[in-house]
Amino acid sequence: MGERASTMHFNIYRDFPGGAGRKVGISVGKRAGKAVVRNRVKRVLREFYRFHKSAFPGGSRTAITVKKPPPRLELEAFTEELLPAISRRWGKKGEPSL
Repeated sequence: MGERASTMHFNIYRDFPGGAGRKVGISVGKRAGKAVVRNRVKRVLREFYRFHKSAFPGGSRTAITVKKPPPRLELEAFTEELLPAISRRWGKKGEPSL
């Protein structure tokens, strides 16, 4: 069964089907802006994942959907919003809540 966390600009969905690998999916719809903006958002989210892999535990599948892009399309802005939300919802270890 999946769990969800939300921020002003993102929805984060996670479930734990098991296994050792981790999977992260990114979805940026057309309401987020033109193609240039959507591609930039995806690029920054992939960079966020590379720098913060510890927030995505093994055996988890995570999907990040964009409601609307943050005003600043920089890694710092994404980190300031996503990392606290992930920590609040799943704790430091990222384990499922019971």
